[in-house]
Amino acid sequence: MESLDWESIYLLPRICTLRTKLRNFQFKFLHRRTATNSFLFKIQFSKSNLCRFCQTVQETLLHLFWECSITEAFWNSVQQFFISVDLIPASQVLNFCQCLGLKGEKSALLFNHCFLLGRFYIYSCKCKNVRPSSIEYVNQVRCNLKVEKHASIITGTQNAFQQKWHKILQSL
Repeated sequence: MESLDWESIYLLPRICTLRTKLRNFQFKFLHRRTATNSFLFKIQFSKSNLCRFCQTVQETLLHLFWECSITEAFWNSVQQFFISVDLIPASQVLNFCQCLGLKGEKSALLFNHCFLLGRFYIYSCKCKNVRPSSIEYVNQVRCNLKVEKHASIITGTQNAFQQKWHKILQSL
């Protein structure tokens, strides 16, 4: 953890997305203020400390966003989506730091935006008590694309929008 560039980690959400909801979520996530069943059980707000998805292990941040078998399957299907839109090469394996937003190139805006959206989507599914679906996640990505396209038209930043989203725009 000492080799992490914390300044970049905290700046990345601000650079890669316009949505304050996503930025706020990542801030809470990095400060470990995202409520898990482990914490909710401790303060007697939840009846169980088990993972909402797999129901077998204590739900910590690490388990919920990376170790859970349901989350792992979700990330694997998201990886296939990333490969299909040429966001990552087929040989690349997603790693812990990428999925949790602890590593990321400032130049890879779409890549980082999609991972942030994935984390937010997993947490939303937890709150709604539904399993994450790669199909619904892709719909979320498309919705974010439309929002950012509209914002780019209003602000006159269509070139920046095109540069960021061109890989997904080509696949639609």
